[in-house]
Amino acid sequence: MAMDSNPDSVYNVLTDFSGKLSPDDYPLYCFLLVQSIDKTYRHIDTDTLINVAIEYYKHTPDSSLLSKIYYCAGRVYEEMENYPKSIYYYLKSIDNISIDVDFYDTFLIYYYLGNIYSKQELFDEALWAQKKAYQFAELYEDSFAINQALYSLSFAYQDIGKRDSALLCLKYIVANNDSSLMATVYNNIANIYYNDSCYDEALKYIHRSIDWQNTPEEFFYNDVLLGQLYLGKLNADSAILCFEKSKKSDNLYTSVTSYLGLGEAYELKGKYDMSIKYYKKAMLYKDSLEQNEKRIEVLRLDKIYKTEKIKEENYILRLSQLKRKQIAYGFIALLFLSIGVFVWVYYKMKLEREAKIKKQMIILNQEKTRCYQLELERLQVSIRPRACFFPLFS
Repeated sequence: MAMDSNPDSVYNVLTDFSGKLSPDDYPLYCFLLVQSIDKTYRHIDTDTLINVAIEYYKHTPDSSLLSKIYYCAGRVYEEMENYPKSIYYYLKSIDNISIDVDFYDTFLIYYYLGNIYSKQELFDEALWAQKKAYQFAELYEDSFAINQALYSLSFAYQDIGKRDSALLCLKYIVANNDSSLMATVYNNIANIYYNDSCYDEALKYIHRSIDWQNTPEEFFYNDVLLGQLYLGKLNADSAILCFEKSKKSDNLYTSVTSYLGLGEAYELKGKYDMSIKYYKKAMLYKDSLEQNEKRIEVLRLDKIYKTEKIKEENYILRLSQLKRKQIAYGFIALLFLSIGVFVWVYYKMKLEREAKIKKQMIILNQEKTRCYQLELERLQVSIRPRACFFPLFS
């Protein structure tokens, strides 16, 4: 299918399309466009398109199509950071998975659902979802999907305190020998051993991570962890060397951790003036980090507000249009009713007039008949004496 093999081309075709679509074709167009945006890793910050598809297809008997539409809705709301709605649509997508299930698509549903559960600190639910993601990745028999599922599953286990299970997942990835993940995986293994105070084991794996690292940020992550390991082993000088490197990171979290580490290392050496200096820097970076988080949160809420505002305005517009239609329909109905009443009154008056005329004709005929009878009786009375007179002269 072109959407899976070449989503960029599909996206370009859909965005370049300028023809007129029928009411039945437009919802499908909206769904395909959202799907192509997701598959090409583009950002989407509105739910307008996917809502058109949901409204049109929500009663379709094609459960496979409906599952894909709900999955896209989950992705849209995840991008918009509306996590409760995203969870809702991922679960609806799961409810509509068809019998002839696509293993990779189902893996993605559970994988993203598990990640959101983790963000919402719903750790038991996250573990359930990531286990399901791993099952479908295995059924799909794709090493990349399997490694991604195992990586997320390791975090789900860490979140509920099952570090042995987390280590097992990470070591499975190592066994699969995925070069794109090796530096990160070894770093995570080292981090687990560090949290368990197994510093020698942690040190062994952090050096393995260094051997595989490719990006500058991976270097900084390893330097931070290595510095913390040296602090754990009370080797302040080695810790300082590591934190001096990692503090150059553009990542605020890494910088804060580095300055805190430097403060702790100099405190360990008894150089309290230097320690205070770095602790103060750490606090400054921490303030910047909190302000940045607040700014991001404000932007997120502003985005949600604007989206809801647009929805509200659209609803009011639709409501006003509906009211105008109702008024128009009411006027037309009143017009037809008035015409009906007029015709009925006219017809009734016509019948009454005809009945009155008939009645008057009957009365008139009765009067004529009575007059005729009276005239006849008068004539009979006047003729009777003559009848008596004529025989006298016969």
